[in-house]
Amino acid sequence: MRKLKFIDKNCYGCRMCQMACSFHHSGRFGLAGSSIRMRKGDGLTGMALSFDASCDSCKNRKVPYCVEYCPYGALQKEKKGHGKG
Repeated sequence: MRKLKFIDKNCYGCRMCQMACSFHHSGRFGLAGSSIRMRKGDGLTGMALSFDASCDSCKNRKVPYCVEYCPYGALQKEKKGHGKG
């Protein structure tokens, strides 16, 4: 599984990542079918993101849908050789 990096200061809570993820899993746009869960941050940041066990990082795609369709660059693919960010 590819590692994904979340940059909370870039996230505006538009939920496009969740919609794209839902489409990957179910062929439909919605929040229920997504591997991504979004919630308000801890007060210092806007949003917090988590992935459940169903996340496969869009295994057959070069770029996961959530990364490709994030309009603000809040989700990025980790570069090989880099630690968690």
